[in-house]
Amino acid sequence: MPHFNSTSTLGASPPARLVAFVSGKGGTGKTTAALSVAAICAETSRTALLDLDPQAGVSLAAGVPRASTPLTSAPENKHGFPLYPGGRALALASTSEIRRRVSALRATHGIIVADLSPALTDAAHAAVLTAGTLAVVVARTDAAGLANVDETVQLCQEQGCRVLIVPNMLGRTGLAIEVERYLRETYPGLVAREAIPLNARVADAVVATLPVVRWAPRTSAATALRSLALEVHERLGGAQ
Repeated sequence: MPHFNSTSTLGASPPARLVAFVSGKGGTGKTTAALSVAAICAETSRTALLDLDPQAGVSLAAGVPRASTPLTSAPENKHGFPLYPGGRALALASTSEIRRRVSALRATHGIIVADLSPALTDAAHAAVLTAGTLAVVVARTDAAGLANVDETVQLCQEQGCRVLIVPNMLGRTGLAIEVERYLRETYPGLVAREAIPLNARVADAVVATLPVVRWAPRTSAATALRSLALEVHERLGGAQ
């Protein structure tokens, strides 16, 4: 596992690199992936997990309650990194308010992993999906999810984001394999090296409020998530 270096060669601390997990659709496994990638990055870098979903999905998945004032709440230290919890007030937040929150955190962390809501039109997407952000588009490999992937990728690219598409698979069915093939052919160079298998052990980790890589570290899902974290690191390499 490489070192996620968060300091420059001159000794100064550059602004944190921003990784936004997006989907455009619920039930893709986005939140599960964001939690594990944050945990892996935190093993070697000053990493924060920022929940920008009014439903606070990643907060609850980590065992942290929703915040009543998510834009000013202190973080909870969970699983080796600070988690800034989400909450319903985010639904009323403005783009500028969320940008101020992100800017403040970028001054004190090396990597910020942001988990966004499934909606693509809220203030958090406008605030976070900007030039320099790595947008991780988590795609469920079924026919219904393809339109959401196309829409989400287009939005991210229009905003100047770099894009990494991550297929999540509920079993290697014929349809799932065809959808993964479609993604790789349609978006050459933008699809992660490994698809993430969604299985019972992944669901158990959610119930246990633990990252998959901590709950079931020897499973195929954990291996795929570590591969994803490595690829995120590689694609962040040019960002400061």
